[in-house]
Amino acid sequence: MTEIQLALRDGTEQIYRRAISRSLLAQESSRSSLLFTDRADLARVHLETDGWVLFLDPFGVEPEEAKLLADSGRVMPVQVGRLVESVNQIKDAVRDGRLGNPGLVRIHHWSPKGIPVNSTLRHWLDLAVWLIGKTPDTVYGVRRRSLAQTHLGWDDGPMALIDVDSVPGKRTGYFSLSMIGSTGAAYDDLHRNIGLLMNSDGIQAQRTISFVPQLDIVLQKFIDAVAAESRLTGCWQSALRIIELEERVVESMEAKQAVTTGGSND
Repeated sequence: MTEIQLALRDGTEQIYRRAISRSLLAQESSRSSLLFTDRADLARVHLETDGWVLFLDPFGVEPEEAKLLADSGRVMPVQVGRLVESVNQIKDAVRDGRLGNPGLVRIHHWSPKGIPVNSTLRHWLDLAVWLIGKTPDTVYGVRRRSLAQTHLGWDDGPMALIDVDSVPGKRTGYFSLSMIGSTGAAYDDLHRNIGLLMNSDGIQAQRTISFVPQLDIVLQKFIDAVAAESRLTGCWQSALRIIELEERVVESMEAKQAVTTGGSND
């Protein structure tokens, strides 16, 4: 039988347990040992037992650690920001052409004090790149105390602006996302779980839900890979590009000037 272990830091174990119970893991008859974790140290230990890992914090580790996990071939990264249903609704609107050509992505994130700005920034860089569909050609970053501001530019027109700040005294954070295209716009934040989609058809309010539906898809992809004993190194390409992109942003902050990246499709 398949052995399943969960080791998460943020209290979301119950969400994953429910998703696992809905998945084909309950029917899996292989002898694989699976670990769902956001801790790199536990992932390394599990790999030593020839187990497989669904890694839930690829942006919280150093680049060298991420490459080691990727090279193992038995670790699948989960880019959690892409699992949020409201964000997927915006991505679907972009993909379907309801917003026209992507123009501007605007992200604000005020995080509780103590959360590392660099790992948080990587999440939002990933989201912006995913929504636009490719890596920016130029980045420019500014860092003042706990505030990090980043501008991403694409040679063919789109741009993104990201603010990440660690707010003293706050137990919970706040997030908002705006996407403006050539024929429409979309907005999402943490207020009342409602997102807005605006185009020539008018304004539509879209109720947002958790990341559970997308999580089910990720879990099934992981299960299928384990069953087929497929190497998962390729799953890291996007995450590794984002980690490298964040390094370019830090380089820009230190040099106090824009830095080119070379760009690539996501």
